[in-house]
Amino acid sequence: MMRNTTSARGSTPARETGAQAWRTRAVVDPLFIFIAMGAVGVLFIVASVVMPPGSVPPASQPPSVTPYPTIPVVTTPFTTPTTIPTTTPVDPNRPYVDLYVMSYCPYGTQAETVMKPVVDLLGSKADIRIRFLTQVTGSTVDSVNSLHGPFEAEEDLRQACIQKYYPASFWTYLARFNSQCYPTSHTSSTASTCSHTVMSGLGITAATIDTCSTGPEGIGLLRADQLSSAAKGVNASPTLFIKGVKYTGAMSPNAYKQAICKAFITQPTECTTALSSTATGATGTC
Repeated sequence: MMRNTTSARGSTPARETGAQAWRTRAVVDPLFIFIAMGAVGVLFIVASVVMPPGSVPPASQPPSVTPYPTIPVVTTPFTTPTTIPTTTPVDPNRPYVDLYVMSYCPYGTQAETVMKPVVDLLGSKADIRIRFLTQVTGSTVDSVNSLHGPFEAEEDLRQACIQKYYPASFWTYLARFNSQCYPTSHTSSTASTCSHTVMSGLGITAATIDTCSTGPEGIGLLRADQLSSAAKGVNASPTLFIKGVKYTGAMSPNAYKQAICKAFITQPTECTTALSSTATGATGTC
């Protein structure tokens, strides 16, 4: 049999061509890589010259922003304002006494009756004040809320103003109002009429009290009492505080006197005077 020598001889050039291509790539590929790296280096050098390091291309630069003005540093210490008027007297030996009431609370009026002989006895040697329990939500008389109604709020305002402008007549006014007006005058009209009658009998100028009680001055007085009662946690009439301490003893003139006299650093001679030890018939709170 004759062998096909032609096919064998024909395959030889194909193998030679593959070898030649391999040799060609071995030379060309490194050269191509070398040329490409050189081009990248040239581009990097050009870019470094055109845009120095740290610069941002114009298209990506943020818009200019006006800086905030410099805020000065305050070095003066802040002082918290005092919103609750102090009742502490200038004389540290003069006890301050706060009796929280509502003008139409039956237990509150009883406490006022019990306290009056003590006020008459000690006079200005002790600072004995009435504080009114209300809720002030605005700047007008209508914004004053009191437990027993608008007529009570209006009387609270009148009494607060009388205490401010006529302190020497105040406790006598309370005694007369509680005996003459409180039992029957339970409307704004009747309470006002009765109150003016009592004021007239004591030489209290009704116009002064009306201006105070219907304006911002009276509202301010009740708001101060509201802040004071809130600071002490008072929500019931009557509540008695002596030199900032809540009193829980008997409700009689002599018991009140003894508790107040204990608050003196040096007791005045009036403290040796005995007052009635009869307690009130009914006790309770509004």
